[in-house]
Amino acid sequence: KKTTNGVTKKGFEPEFSAVEDGGEPTILDGLRSKVFLDRYALKGEDGELLEHTPEETWKRVAWGIAATEDKKVRQEWEREFYRVMKDFKFVPGGRILSGADARK
Repeated sequence: KKTTNGVTKKGFEPEFSAVEDGGEPTILDGLRSKVFLDRYALKGEDGELLEHTPEETWKRVAWGIAATEDKKVRQEWEREFYRVMKDFKFVPGGRILSGADARK
């Protein structure tokens, strides 16, 4: 599958499962769902949704931001970035949410 930037999404593999703590995916309804899916969820070149939950987006963003860190601490930072985004404790700006690792 390709992202809206025309770059292959295949190969995106975070170093950990973002919901490995046994948590349930966040269910958004109404306007919250529409805004998330329209603005922040990753879409394929044809507009097909590649992400359906905030957890998938947080995982992608955490992985993308942590990718700039040294390999020795990358997984630790990936977990930390995910942790602060989890349950909307910290929400990066819209450009970060929609763009982090979208070019992979």
